[in-house]
Amino acid sequence: MSRARELAGFATATNPIQDLNVGVVTAISFSGDGSSLTGIDATSIKDGGGTVRAQANTSGVVVTGILTATSLEGDGSALTGLPAGLGTAVAATGDGANIYYTNQVLDLGSSLSVDVPATAVVAYTQYPEIAVASGVDLTIADGDDFVSDILGIGTTGAPSPLAGGGGRIRADNFTDRGGSNAPTFPNGVNITGVCSATDFSGTGLSPADFPNGITGVAATFTGSVSVGGTLTYEDVTNVDSTGIVTAKGGVRIPNDTATITLGAGADLELFHNATNSHVRNQTGDLILDCNNGGSSKLRAKIGEEGVVVVPDGEVSLWYDGSKKFETTSGGVSITGDSTSSGEVIDQLGGSVRRAIQSTKSSSYTLVATDSGKHINISTGGVEVPNSVLIAGAMVTIVNNSGSDQTITQGSGVTMYLPSDASTGNRTLAGRGVCTILFTSGSICYISGAGLS
Repeated sequence: MSRARELAGFATATNPIQDLNVGVVTAISFSGDGSSLTGIDATSIKDGGGTVRAQANTSGVVVTGILTATSLEGDGSALTGLPAGLGTAVAATGDGANIYYTNQVLDLGSSLSVDVPATAVVAYTQYPEIAVASGVDLTIADGDDFVSDILGIGTTGAPSPLAGGGGRIRADNFTDRGGSNAPTFPNGVNITGVCSATDFSGTGLSPADFPNGITGVAATFTGSVSVGGTLTYEDVTNVDSTGIVTAKGGVRIPNDTATITLGAGADLELFHNATNSHVRNQTGDLILDCNNGGSSKLRAKIGEEGVVVVPDGEVSLWYDGSKKFETTSGGVSITGDSTSSGEVIDQLGGSVRRAIQSTKSSSYTLVATDSGKHINISTGGVEVPNSVLIAGAMVTIVNNSGSDQTITQGSGVTMYLPSDASTGNRTLAGRGVCTILFTSGSICYISGAGLS
C-alpha cells in the first residue's frame, strides 16, 4: 500500500514526497490552510461553464448576474442602480438600518429620454426634485407618464440654483401627482411663446390670486374679463371691442391730444385741446334728449342756470342766476327791458316798431304779410280781400300820387267808416293816408285823411 501511494504521487503527513501532477483531483475534503498552494485563482468564483460570476478587487467584489442573499449589511450609501423606491439607511446596524432617507434633488447631468416598455404603467422616482442641468433635455416619451416624488416626501426650503440657464423638460402634458388636476408651480411660470388655455382662475377671485400681475404681449378673450383694480394700457395704440365697454369708475384720457370719437365716419368728437373743451358734430343734427322726465340744462358754471328746457313746458334763459326770458303756452314772458337793434316782427310779418314800406305801381290786393306795413301806391287802387288778414292786423295805405285812388271792399268783407258807420268802397284823395284795422277776417274799420 505504501508503494502504491508512492507510485500515485501521494504522501502522508509523516511521509511527504514529490509534487503531484495527475490531472483532476477529487476529494471529499481538503485540509490545511492552503498557504503552499500555487496556480490557483483565489480572487474569482466561476460558474460550471467557467464564466466568472464574482470578481474580487481592491474596491470590493463585482457580481455579474443576480446576487441572492438573506441579508445585506451596511448603510447602502455607495450602492447605485437600485430600483426606485429604495432609500439609504440612516445607520449600518441597529434600528437605524430600518430607517431610510432619499436626497432631495436628483441632478440630471445628461439628456435622458424616459420611454418605458408597453408592459409598464408609469416611470417614477423617489426623488422629490429633479434638477435638469443647463443644455440637458429630459424627454417623456409619447404616451408615457413620469412621476417624481413617488413616495410623497415633498420638499421644504428654496432649491439650489442650477448653473447656466437650466435644462428643458419636454412632454405633451403636465398633471399633478394624482394625474387629474393641474400641477403646481410655486415660483411661477415664465413663458416666452404662446400660452393657450381653456381657463385661467385663482384661489378665490381676489387680488391675491395674481399678486404680481399678469404681463403679456397679446391675449384673446372670447368671454367676460373682470378687472378689480387699474387696467393700464401703456404703449398701446388701439383697444378694439366689438361689444360694450363698461367703465364703472369712469373714463380718463390724461392728455390734450386724444379724442373720443363716435360714429362710423368720426361723426361726433369730444376733446380738450389744452385751452377749450369741444363737442363737435360732423354729420346731421346735434340732438340732446332728456327722456326721463327731467329738464335739460346748460349751465354757465356749477349751480348757475343758463338755459333750461322743461319737457312739455317752458324754455327759459337766465342771466347771472335770474330768469329773464321764458316761453309760455300763449307766447313769451320777459322780465326787465327788451332792447332790439333791428325789427321786431309779429306773427303776420309786420314790424311792431315801425310800418315797413311796400311800394306798388299798379292795382294791388292785400295779403297776410302786409300786416304792420304801409302800402305806398301810385296808381291802380287797393282791394281788401276776405279772410286773409286776421283780427288785430293793421295796414296803412299811402296815395303816392296827386289823383284819387279807390279802396275796394272785397266780396264778403264789411268795411266800416267810423264817422257815419257806412260801408262800401272808399276814395282816397291824392296824397291822402288811411289805416285799416281788422277785427276779424271779414270785418274791418277804415279811417284817415283825404278819405271819403
